[in-house]
Amino acid sequence: MQYSEKLNQLVTYVQEHHIAVLLETRTNDLTRFSSQLHTHTICYHNDVETGGRRGQGVANFIHDSLVGLVQLWRVSVFYQAVWVYINGSVFGIQGGECFWGLCT
Repeated sequence: MQYSEKLNQLVTYVQEHHIAVLLETRTNDLTRFSSQLHTHTICYHNDVETGGRRGQGVANFIHDSLVGLVQLWRVSVFYQAVWVYINGSVFGIQGGECFWGLCT
């Protein structure tokens, strides 16, 4: 599979979800990916060169409609895990809080 095919598959995957997680990233440079992704924002991406090993990166993307409703809460580089706080209104829970763990 060629690089451009893989890139298109990743873009399609993220666009199909409101919250998307990419695991085992190998780079800090997501500009080629982000430039094709106009519907989502990076919520979190760890520094694989200084804060982790190549291939152990985690990137979390959120749909633009959720900006302000989803926030990074905790990170564990050891477990390749990210926890995000999601405003309860996203799930129809008024005044509630939700936490979502994203990990390998």
